[in-house]
Amino acid sequence: MASSSGNFTMPGKDFERIQHHYGYILDNVFNPDDLITTLFSKGVLDLDQKTHILNIETGKPRVRKLLDILMTECGDCYQLFLEALREKRFGPIADTLGKIRFVVTSQTIIYLYVRTI
Repeated sequence: MASSSGNFTMPGKDFERIQHHYGYILDNVFNPDDLITTLFSKGVLDLDQKTHILNIETGKPRVRKLLDILMTECGDCYQLFLEALREKRFGPIADTLGKIRFVVTSQTIIYLYVRTI
């Protein structure tokens, strides 16, 4: 199972990527139900978490709860989240989350794409 039921948070770099793109994800994932089901089948969410999320109002409140739970999970849940995004036709969101930003100088920023699968 990818998660440890909220006992730890995901690795810092993964947490920061979701935190940095939190609003973007909220604005672009309109109905997360298929995503939630996929994350459950991948072992990222347990039954209680899945049920809790699906009992929340659909739309942004549901996506917000999903993200909040994901950010408290550890293991490979971030990579599995990216896989689920791609499987459920949210590939552009996964691509955005897969970007790493390196500050080269005070005036130059380079974006690199990291293959996540």
